[in-house]
Amino acid sequence: MSENHEVVEDQNQEENSQWKLPFHEVEKLHDEAMKKLGLLEEGMERIASAVFFGYHKGWNLAKTVKYYSLPKDIAKSLWSKFNFPEKGGEQIVTKTRSKQDVIVGFLRTNVGKVIT
Repeated sequence: MSENHEVVEDQNQEENSQWKLPFHEVEKLHDEAMKKLGLLEEGMERIASAVFFGYHKGWNLAKTVKYYSLPKDIAKSLWSKFNFPEKGGEQIVTKTRSKQDVIVGFLRTNVGKVIT
């Protein structure tokens, strides 16, 4: 049972480390943004959510469009409707920093344990 708990903790640490803000704050911001946007067209909510979450992961528009397979013109208009900066979302160190955070978090939770 404790092994499953450790796996869940590791996954939560990895998920939390990929966001620029704590995930619960990102969810609140997402809900507020979706209410303001008031999307009517089918499929637009998915695109808007992808753009929103891509930005809050620290990605730029091009990476978000490529990762989520979004139509670039719609994603670009949603990016501007969210008032994200033109060159927003870029972080200098993304993967390395998030991997380091996961490793440091794991080490802090397993101080004094022998890991094989």
